[in-house]
Amino acid sequence: MIKFILYLFFTTLILSQKTNVNVYTGPVLGLLKKLEKDIIINIFELYNNKSKEILTPKFISKNSFSEIFSTIDSLNENHGDAIIISGLSISQERKSFIRFSAPYMNTNIVILKRKKHKGALQRNDLLGYHKDTYYERYAFQLQDSLELTLLSAKPTEKVIQLLYDKKVNFIVDSRFAYVNFPNLEIVQIMPNTSIDQFGIVFPFNSKLYNKLKPICEYYFRSKSFYSLVNKHLGDKYKTFIPFFQKVD
Repeated sequence: MIKFILYLFFTTLILSQKTNVNVYTGPVLGLLKKLEKDIIINIFELYNNKSKEILTPKFISKNSFSEIFSTIDSLNENHGDAIIISGLSISQERKSFIRFSAPYMNTNIVILKRKKHKGALQRNDLLGYHKDTYYERYAFQLQDSLELTLLSAKPTEKVIQLLYDKKVNFIVDSRFAYVNFPNLEIVQIMPNTSIDQFGIVFPFNSKLYNKLKPICEYYFRSKSFYSLVNKHLGDKYKTFIPFFQKVD
């Protein structure tokens, strides 16, 4: 009997191949960072339940998007495999050197203010924006129509700081800024600006991509994912463009 139990134990170990997977996270902050970590944990659990291979995530934090892209370049050059979940938006240019899962979230451009600031954006007001991004174009459009005074900064944290330091009364940014930073309020949603879709990133020749792609497509349309987002973002979740389609 003992021999039989040992046989089953070692057979299970052989059949269940364990694979540690490096999961690189980037400078996404606050609630979204916690959400993205749980997304990976849940996707791995779904995969492990249907496969003899057991994937185990090893989370590695990177401090900037430049570090994230350097990691991607290294993985591509050395034919490495890993996962990157860092609020990277899907674009045709990026698809030429990385693989994206189905999108897990999308957003658009908004005008934000401090909660304590009274009033709406008006003529001759002070507006901040993220320099050298697509937010710049919308800031210039608003400047032309309302004769605004513009002040730029980068990265996003410094743009938000313009608000906190009261150097500007409003900023042009994404809904993600609203989620990640406290004491902000959406003043206006810019029409027809669904600009960003965010997906999990894989090296271009990734084997993990082929394994996890169908899992991601299913999970990001499921009730369990909807519940996870609501758990992490709470009331702020309701401000996002409703694109979740429940299927399970």
